[in-house]
Amino acid sequence: MTTDRKRVSRFWLYGPFALAGVILAGYYALWRYAAGEMKSAVQDWAVEQERVGLSVSYDKIKASGFPFFLRVHIDNPDLATPDGWRWRTEKLAIDALPYALDRLIFSPVGEQSISTPELGNWRFTAEDFRASIAQDKTRGWIFSMTIRDAEASSRNDRRAMLKSLIYDVFPETTGSTTLTLSLDAADVYASDGQHELSVNRAQTFLLLSETAMLSQTDPLTAWRSAGGALDIRGLGVNINDAELSANGKVSLDSNNHPNGTLSLEVAKPLNIEKPLAATGAMTPEDAEAVAASLTLAAMAGGGKARGTLEFRDGTAFLNGVEVAALPTFSSRQE
Repeated sequence: MTTDRKRVSRFWLYGPFALAGVILAGYYALWRYAAGEMKSAVQDWAVEQERVGLSVSYDKIKASGFPFFLRVHIDNPDLATPDGWRWRTEKLAIDALPYALDRLIFSPVGEQSISTPELGNWRFTAEDFRASIAQDKTRGWIFSMTIRDAEASSRNDRRAMLKSLIYDVFPETTGSTTLTLSLDAADVYASDGQHELSVNRAQTFLLLSETAMLSQTDPLTAWRSAGGALDIRGLGVNINDAELSANGKVSLDSNNHPNGTLSLEVAKPLNIEKPLAATGAMTPEDAEAVAASLTLAAMAGGGKARGTLEFRDGTAFLNGVEVAALPTFSSRQE
């Protein structure tokens, strides 16, 4: 009897530790397996991008974070496209839970370098930069991005700053080619050395249809031909204490000019004169005339100006009055 009691007491003394050891060993095996899967996924993705014409390179891949999470480090990733786009950074961290690889969080570490044919070469840093992609039962997937305290600079005194940005994009429903996008940005500043633009707050919610066409060789023409449109369900901008809101639908005409109509509401419109001129969309004289016209409308409308902004035939019209020439968009790959 005494021996049996000792065996029972020893079981309760050592059993929990043995069980914990088995669980920990199993969890470690799961972690190692998940780490291997993530490394293989990165390598497979790089090979696949090479097949479709992109250039992908990196130094090495390693895993860390056991036991609390799984983090894969990619040293010196470098991604370039045939049309001249290139992105590089010192290190890219990919975070996940070992038992839930259906949500991945990407965090660039250190300075980022971004080059485009249109914008040139830029250096970019941020105190917090996180992007994630997760599976979703209703929508199929959700992509999210958060940026805080970011700065970017280029040659000729061009620079930009951003206090915060929260951005989400996901299909309207599973398998849909219509993407839903929402954005919330605060304290945005940009300068090209001659003009400055400062936005206190910008928020938008919109739908972009026929997005499958944007993967074609001439994406804008294919998108236009398929009936693609940008449906702005809500746009709110606070700039120099002026408050602007808009909604409407915009597409492209046969010359790839913007085409459509937006409903506008502007409070304190006189304050948008300099920002309008800073965008380069219109001359300072035209910006002054637009601000003055909206101010008169606001005085008659109880403090807010309401109207329509129409895009047609390569020209923008505010309440029927021509205010600016519209750009021609082109994406044909030569």
